Amino acid sequence: MENEVKKIQEQICGSKTILLPEDLGSDCYAVYSKAEYKNPNKIFLVDGKAYKHRLYFYKKLKNKSDKVLTFIFLNPGLANHIKQDAQIKKCEQIAGEKYGAIEIFSIFTLRTSSKLESVSEDAILDAMRADLSKNDIVLAYGDGFRRTQKYKNLSAEDLKNINKVRKIKINALLDFLSNQKRQGKIYTIGLTKSGNPKTVNSYKTGNILIEFE
Repeated sequence: MENEVKKIQEQICGSKTILLPEDLGSDCYAVYSKAEYKNPNKIFLVDGKAYKHRLYFYKKLKNKSDKVLTFIFLNPGLANHIKQDAQIKKCEQIAGEKYGAIEIFSIFTLRTSSKLESVSEDAILDAMRADLSKNDIVLAYGDGFRRTQKYKNLSAEDLKNINKVRKIKINALLDFLSNQKRQGKIYTIGLTKSGNPKTVNSYKTGNILIEFE
């Protein structure tokens, strides 16, 4: 599987990214942009580096299965290959004993859940360059960005533009998946009132994945 992880890293912006840890043989990997935050808060640090973007995340589970469960998030938050968060733990719960690993792609790749930068910097849907046909996929990107305390510094125009790009990228992803000769299935945890796939934060123990149509 390590070779497949390396191949994915090369597919998603190759020379502009870094795969960590560099030694193959780990249980957890992530692909980051080489670009870093200036004067960062320590919460962004990964081995002393404040990588701005996380483009890919992979973690082996204790199960012996060779099946990988792929998640599509809206953004990656702050989890990294050293320290995971509640979202990663939710993904592990969802994978259960059926899958031997999880992987995560994000529609917006900026490593934060509290602010957004320019659309041009965030809006690369790297999952489209990877071969996802054999994996089961969980769509978990939720609703669009709204005017909340989190995004109080964004203008109404910025939010409008970001949500416009979000819609374009999601439509591109769904078109890509529908035109693919798939071996795996596509699931959601459920749908929001707006009809979008719920985020993994909504998952509760015992919930059953719903096949996406």
